[in-house]
Amino acid sequence: MTRRWPVRHLVLSVLLVTTVACNGEIAPSDDSWPAVSFNAQDKAPKYLSQTGLVRWRDGQLQLHPEMLPYELKMPLFSDFSEKVRAIWLPPGTAIDYRSSGTLAFPEGAIIIKAFLFPEDLRDPDSPRRLIETRVLVRGPKEWIAWPYVWQADGSDAVLKITGDVQSISFIDQQGLQQTSDYLVPQRNQCRDCHDRSDQGERTTMIIGPRARFLHHATEAAPAGQLLTWRDRGQLNGADALTDLVAAEPRPSLEQIEGLTGDALARTARDYLDMNCAHCHSPTAVEGETSQLYLNHDNTNAFLFGVCKAPSSAGKGSGGLNYDIVPAKPDESILVFRLETTELGAMMPDLGRSLVDPVGVALVRKWIEEMEPVTCNR
Repeated sequence: MTRRWPVRHLVLSVLLVTTVACNGEIAPSDDSWPAVSFNAQDKAPKYLSQTGLVRWRDGQLQLHPEMLPYELKMPLFSDFSEKVRAIWLPPGTAIDYRSSGTLAFPEGAIIIKAFLFPEDLRDPDSPRRLIETRVLVRGPKEWIAWPYVWQADGSDAVLKITGDVQSISFIDQQGLQQTSDYLVPQRNQCRDCHDRSDQGERTTMIIGPRARFLHHATEAAPAGQLLTWRDRGQLNGADALTDLVAAEPRPSLEQIEGLTGDALARTARDYLDMNCAHCHSPTAVEGETSQLYLNHDNTNAFLFGVCKAPSSAGKGSGGLNYDIVPAKPDESILVFRLETTELGAMMPDLGRSLVDPVGVALVRKWIEEMEPVTCNR
């Protein structure tokens, strides 16, 4: 399992700037910060430094002291990159709790996600290379996404609406050299994953900040992230948290070997929910056309792929007939699309160029342990 970026060590302070160092330690800084300035209705600034949200100093990522760092229990796989996630709320506002779907953020709220690659995944102190920071701003009707690509010296990040592709080499957990053709999505590609359909109208929404994936303790919030935010007045309406069933955490390859039965099914479904359901769900554009719903709360086995023929043929099927053939992962399109890196066939089709060994092993074992069924085409 890839080691998480040390964002969990962040301690939010209103007096000192919080710094995430490569060794996981926190170093305060007396440098002053400008006021956060980013309006979804305004033209995005050319440089990320103009927003006052984050900066990179001496191999360390610094967040504005008013930002709220957070972690997802089952994070999205993005070519082994590590991520720093944080929220900024306009003064006097709070997030509204939702037990399903994403939390409701006030207009003007900002979410940032920074992507970093360590030189060696086996070494927790390995130097990190900061690639991009995505900025999402809550507008009156939808979220506006802006991709910023960091300059090689880390002095600033530049708005790159047209996106970018960077070749990034690193050593993986098995000691093997890997090279990611890392994609910084252009704004239209952002919409491919983030758009939702509501009575024929498409709106851009966020994906990750859902209560199920946020309801866990971190070192920055040992009482639990949602409980901590509620007690600080940053989250409204979260009085029923005790009834919330949290998502399963991302397992290691070794932990997958010990998963069976309901625990295996829950973990596999939560993996697919985070990595696939932003496209394959009833309200997502791809879900409408494919009728393949991989959201965790879909209980219809046929609609999450069991003995379901794909809606369109082509190389994306790998020459196979059904999305899931119970007990037969090698005959299941879902496994083929997770394992392949062929453009036009791999899934997700954006955000990865390498295979996630955890995701493949998890979904393979889940299908292997299904009760055998004969699928008749």
